[in-house]
Amino acid sequence: MQNVFKLGILDVQPSQLFISEVKLKKVSEWLNHKNIDNYEPIPIKKLNGQMFFTDGHTRAFALYKMGIEDIRCTWDEDELDWDAYQICVDWCTQEGITNISHLKQKVINSESYDLLWNNKCKKMHEKLKEERSK
Repeated sequence: MQNVFKLGILDVQPSQLFISEVKLKKVSEWLNHKNIDNYEPIPIKKLNGQMFFTDGHTRAFALYKMGIEDIRCTWDEDELDWDAYQICVDWCTQEGITNISHLKQKVINSESYDLLWNNKCKKMHEKLKEERSK
């Protein structure tokens, strides 16, 4: 059983620049029809002393929009590509996204999400792979 604990929703740094409008709608509908404490805890890790979301940005944003102040979290036990996450966190802080509320102007349609986020991440991973192979 994973260790679940609560954190202030605004105390965790995002590592994603955008939220998919379609995914947000689905997650929000699911949360509205379920007991609010039944959602999967949101995984976090620490990077340079700062807690950040490794996943679950859409759930966190939906909970924020519902007025939830403390969210269920768990320490992400997966091995991560720290270089990639550092780049993503840096992108967020450069854009002024330092908590989940800052994504309210970054909810975009699926096509834009694929173009602006998924493609950006794909290029970043390709560049990291190229640099590591040297």
